[in-house]
Amino acid sequence: VSSDDFGHDEFSTRSLAKKHRAVTEEIAQHQAAVTGLREQVSTLGLEYQELEEVQRRVGEVEGLNAEVREVASLRRQWLQDALAVYRMFSEVNACEVWIDEKEQWLIAMVIPDNLEELEVVQHRFESLDQEMTSLLSRVVEVNEVVQQLVESGHPSTTEVRGCQDHL
Repeated sequence: VSSDDFGHDEFSTRSLAKKHRAVTEEIAQHQAAVTGLREQVSTLGLEYQELEEVQRRVGEVEGLNAEVREVASLRRQWLQDALAVYRMFSEVNACEVWIDEKEQWLIAMVIPDNLEELEVVQHRFESLDQEMTSLLSRVVEVNEVVQQLVESGHPSTTEVRGCQDHL
């Protein structure tokens, strides 16, 4: 749980998140043993229950367990943030590909001389308008993800903002 590897792309981050879930489940399974340890102490004779060594060691185990759970929680959040960044980069890339494709179509378009061909072009423009409306919702989603990452103080804020601005 203390690894600083958060993946280098969406696939590797998903894989790390899956492994992290398995580790988190293992940590949860050990919680019963830690809780049982405190209960075991209560079954000892009074002279042993009050021994400083017993109380110190049980306290250390409980403290270490709490620390591991806290670090695991932080790592889970960092992995989720990394995944959000990679998804956002992927969405931005898909939008840019669409924009480039439509830009090339517009540049290469020739206004036809006859009415039938003009109607075909008009229909394509109407379709383009619908596609642009659809793309707008994707851009809005990217903006929302960026805002969430910026507000949470994500370490890649500058890179994420640059990607958003470029889009």
